[in-house]
Amino acid sequence: MTEPYDHPSEHHVDELAWVRATVRGFLDFVGRDPSDDRDLTRGFAVSAREVVRLLGNHEHLPRPPGEAGLIRDRIDARLVASAAAGRPTPLGLLFERFHLDPLSRQVLTLALMAEIDSDIRRLYQYCWNDLTRALPTVEFLLGLLQPSGLGKVLNATAFSRDSPLIDEHLLRLDTGETPYLARAVRVSPSVVSWCIGGSELDPVLDVAAKVTSAETDTGLARLVLPPTVAAAVEASLDRTRAPSGPVTVIVGPSGTGKTTLARRRLGRVLEVDINALVRPVIDAEDKVAALRRDARMLALPLVVDLGETEDDDPSLAGPHRLVARMVDTHPEGAVITATDEASWFVGRLAQAVVHHVPLPTKDERRQIWSQAFSASGFEAESPEVIEGAIRYPLSGGSITRAALAASAQAGVKGRVDHRVTVDDVGAACRAQLTPRLSGVAQRIVTTFSWDDLILPPEEVANLQEIIAYSKNRAVVYDTWGYGRLLPYGRGLSALFAGPPGTGKTMAAGILAGELGMEVFRVDLSRTVSKYIGETEKNLARVFDEASKSQSILLFDEADSLFAKRTSVKSSVDRYANLEVNYLLQRMEDFEGVTILTTNLEGSIDDAFQRRIRFRVRFPAPDEQTRARLWERMVPPKAKTEGELYFDALGEDYELSGGHIKNAALRAAFFAANEGRGITMKDLRRAARLESLRLGKIVRVLDDVDERDDY
Repeated sequence: MTEPYDHPSEHHVDELAWVRATVRGFLDFVGRDPSDDRDLTRGFAVSAREVVRLLGNHEHLPRPPGEAGLIRDRIDARLVASAAAGRPTPLGLLFERFHLDPLSRQVLTLALMAEIDSDIRRLYQYCWNDLTRALPTVEFLLGLLQPSGLGKVLNATAFSRDSPLIDEHLLRLDTGETPYLARAVRVSPSVVSWCIGGSELDPVLDVAAKVTSAETDTGLARLVLPPTVAAAVEASLDRTRAPSGPVTVIVGPSGTGKTTLARRRLGRVLEVDINALVRPVIDAEDKVAALRRDARMLALPLVVDLGETEDDDPSLAGPHRLVARMVDTHPEGAVITATDEASWFVGRLAQAVVHHVPLPTKDERRQIWSQAFSASGFEAESPEVIEGAIRYPLSGGSITRAALAASAQAGVKGRVDHRVTVDDVGAACRAQLTPRLSGVAQRIVTTFSWDDLILPPEEVANLQEIIAYSKNRAVVYDTWGYGRLLPYGRGLSALFAGPPGTGKTMAAGILAGELGMEVFRVDLSRTVSKYIGETEKNLARVFDEASKSQSILLFDEADSLFAKRTSVKSSVDRYANLEVNYLLQRMEDFEGVTILTTNLEGSIDDAFQRRIRFRVRFPAPDEQTRARLWERMVPPKAKTEGELYFDALGEDYELSGGHIKNAALRAAFFAANEGRGITMKDLRRAARLESLRLGKIVRVLDDVDERDDY
C-alpha cells in the first residue's frame, strides 16, 4: 500500500530527486559525461566535479533505466494517497485545482525547482553552459523532458496560449523580440510562495486585493442588521459557495457591514477593490488574470467591492467584463458589495441575487454609539450627546469612526473625566458625512452668528421658522403621522432674495451652524450643461451626495436656471423646462435643506416660486442699518485713531453689507501699511473707492485727495 506524504517537505524532496534524474537522462542522451574533466571550457560555468556531486552520481551504484519515470510514478501514487488521507501537499493541490495534465505538471515542476533550489539552478547552468543565465527557456524545459526534436514539438503544447500553465498565468514567459523557444520561463511569485507553504498574493495585486477573515474583523461585534435581512443574506451566501451557485450582491450605504457580513458567513475571503484592480487600464488584464489565478489557488471566495464606481469611462468596459467573467466562473463563489444598484456590473453576471442592507434605525444607532464609546474608553457627557448623535444618518462603520474621532478630540482637549460633548460628536459626525462634491460644489465655512446678521425682525422670524421646521420634521411627519397625509413634497426649500451683499450667504451659514449641518455652494456654471441630459446627471450627483449628509445646498444666483420658463418653441426650450422640473422633484424629495438665492426675485418663474416652502427677503440697508454695519465691521481689537463717525458713513455711502465689509477691510490695510490706526479718512477713502468700483455716484465730496485714490 502506498504511503501518503506526512509533510510537504517529503514531497519536495521527491520532486528534487525526479528533477535530478531527469537531468541525468538529458545528459546521457546528449552524450555528455559530467565525470569527464577533459571538457575544460564547461568548468568556467559549473565544474564537472560539482555536477557529479549535485547529481548524486556514484560509480559503484548502477542507475536503473527509466529512473525519472519510476520516481514520477511513485510521486503520483503518494499524491493520490495523501489526498485520500486528507493531507494533500501544496503542490499537489495546485495540480488538482488547475486540472494539470502529466505534461503540464512536469513542466511546472522543472521550472519551479529552479526558483526554489540553488543546486537545481547550478545543474541547469551546466547544461546550457552559461553562468549568466538565471532562468530556463521554453526550449530547455522541453528538451529535458524529451531531448529529441520530434518530442520537443509534441510537448510544445504545454506552452500554447490556451494551455493551463499559460492561460492561468502559472508560468510567465519573457516578452520582446526573442524567438518563442528562446524565451525565459518564470514561475509566478504567488505560485512559488504557495508551493513552499506561503499564501502571498501576486505583487501586482498589492493595493487591489487582500486576504481577510472574521477573526480579524473588528466590526463584527457591532454588526447590527434587521434579523430578516441578515437571514436572507446569509442563506444567499451559503448558496454562493455551492457548485453553480449564484453571485450574492449586497447593496447598501458605506459602513453598513456588507463585507463584515460576508466574512462572518464565509470565513477567510479574498477582498478586491475593483477601482484599484482595473486602473491603470493598461495593467488591468494582467491584474485580473493574477487575481483569478490566486483566488483559485488559495480556494477563497471573492468579495468584490464596487465602491462608488460609475461605468461612464468607455476605456473600463473591457476590464469590467473581465472581472464579471471571473466572478461568474470562480469555483469558490463570489460576493459583490456596492453602494447602489450597480446595474452596469450586475447586469453582466449570468446569475445574481441582490440584497439591500439599510442604514441602522435610530434605536440601532443608539446601541452602536453606546458600544463604540465603551470600546474607546470615553463616555457621553450627558444623554443629550447620544440623542444628538443619532439624528445623523450614519452607518455602523461611520459611527465607530466618528466615536473614535470624538473621543480623540476630547483627549486632545485634556478632559480628565473622559467625557465627550455634543460639539465633539457633532464635528465628528459632520466629518463622516461630508459629501464628495468637488468640482460642482464648494463647502462654505463661516463663523458668523445672529449678532452679525442685520435684517428686519419679520425676516429673522422666517429664518427661525426654517430652523424649527428642520429640527422638528421627524416629529411632525413620523411621530404625529403627518407623513401619511403628505407622502411627497416634504423637502425643505427656501428662496433668499435681495441685492448683492445683503447677507444671503451669511444667513445660510448661520442656519448651518444652528442645525449642525454643512453648507455647500453649488457652482451652476459647472452644473448646467448645453448637452441634453448632462444637467440632470450633474444635479443628480449633487443631491445624491448631499443626501448622505443631509447638508444645506446653496444655489447662488439661481435665476440663471430658474428664470421664467419659456413657451415650448423648440427642443431646446423643452429640455430646459425638463431640467427645471427635475430640480423641483429632487428638491421636494431632499432630506436636507435647499436654499436658492437671487438678486432679481421677479425673474424667478411663478410656478417654481409656488413650490418653495419659505421666502426670506434681504432688503438693501437703510441709513441706520448701514451705520450699524459700518460699526460692526471695525472689530474691537482694531487699532483706530481719532473719532469714527459711522452715522455719517451710513448716510453718505449707499453700500450693502457685503460692500461695506470690503470697504472696511480696505481701510484697515491702508492704515496697516502706514503703521498707524484706522482713521475716518481711511474709511471715507475706502468707501469712495468701493462706490466708484460699483459705478455709484458719490454725493459727498470728502477730504480725500483724488490723487491718492489710484
